[in-house]
Amino acid sequence: FCLTTLPAWLIIFPAFDLYRPWRGEPILTEVAAVSGAILLLILISILATWFATGHQPDMFLFTWCGLSWALVNIYRILLRFLLRNLRRRGHNQRKILIVGAGDLGRMVVSRLNKAAWTGLQVSTIFEYATPNADSDREMLGIPIIYGMDNLENHVVEHQIDQVWITLPF
Repeated sequence: FCLTTLPAWLIIFPAFDLYRPWRGEPILTEVAAVSGAILLLILISILATWFATGHQPDMFLFTWCGLSWALVNIYRILLRFLLRNLRRRGHNQRKILIVGAGDLGRMVVSRLNKAAWTGLQVSTIFEYATPNADSDREMLGIPIIYGMDNLENHVVEHQIDQVWITLPF
């Protein structure tokens, strides 16, 4: 039983992309992916047991299957809630740099500021347009840097995790 289940687990879970970041994804999407992987693993385990022993699996295997499904999903949901709570408190943050200070850039900054649970913090906004005397120097409390010449250095120096490009409509 273990000789088939463990190798199958090591192949199936990565194939279902379960080890990627799930930040920002609906919990039900993650539960569905985990459930699909576990159900495939359960099917393989039951068939392997049936072919190896020549008889139907006993109640232990069905109990193991149900508990595996429930415990893995409960673990991942609890971990997700713990991470969201930590992110709300300022831990496990990702620094975001926005390119584009137009309406879409303002909308993105506003939404991220309202969603602290994502752990995504906008640290800087770069604007490709040339500033004039009336140009804003910040947007919703985030500094705006005009010109793209220093973008790469800024990303490295300020340890920016992601660069989001907001294109004008």
